[in-house]
Amino acid sequence: MDEKMYQGKIIKAILSDDPSVKSDFTVVFLYSRPMQAVFWCPGDIAWTYIGCIQGTIKDAVFFQGRLYVIYAMGFIYTIEVGPNPTATIVGPMDSPLTGVHYLVDFMDELLLVQRNLKQIGDMHFVAKNFDVHKVDLESKKLSPCTDLGDYAFFLGANSPVVVDSRQFQGCKRSSIYFTDMMIKISSHKYGRDDLGVYDMKEDTTEPYYPPKIFQPFNQPPIWLTPNCRKLLVFW
Repeated sequence: MDEKMYQGKIIKAILSDDPSVKSDFTVVFLYSRPMQAVFWCPGDIAWTYIGCIQGTIKDAVFFQGRLYVIYAMGFIYTIEVGPNPTATIVGPMDSPLTGVHYLVDFMDELLLVQRNLKQIGDMHFVAKNFDVHKVDLESKKLSPCTDLGDYAFFLGANSPVVVDSRQFQGCKRSSIYFTDMMIKISSHKYGRDDLGVYDMKEDTTEPYYPPKIFQPFNQPPIWLTPNCRKLLVFW
């Protein structure tokens, strides 16, 4: 394992394919201080550090068989994994990114989701709303996406989960379910209160847990999808 990983904390693991289905897969780890990435493939004797681009990573996703990474300076790259990783820019942005961002593989389109934050206390931030954009890899431009149709996104500290709301009773269409994904110094005071569901059509956010629930844990929760049939949140 690269010694750089010992300096930070593993934030997210990203798989190119289901290892139980395809043996030729790649797993990418994002780790903090600042957010960087390493990858591993079956047969490798060590993790390979992705250092072809200098900067803080906001998120990464495998899309159509390729690894896409977005950096804080506002550029999306596709990374060619191998002994010597190389990067190609595929999506320039207008300005550096603020807030929390996710790359989502949705219906054969690459989406960039921005989680906008609001401050409600001393050094305490929660989600205000979400902006969703389609990434045009040919023109290298973004276009707004205002409707997810019958689908819903589940976002948090782990890789995004996309589900058909019609297959899950009570799941809201064209909505974004989110968990508190940050390690906060104010968790002991506020608990894990940044959990909710954002309705894209109504531009409203509401909790899906009773407001009085208090979770004073430092580690953010993650979504679990056992057998891809049930959605649970794990603390």
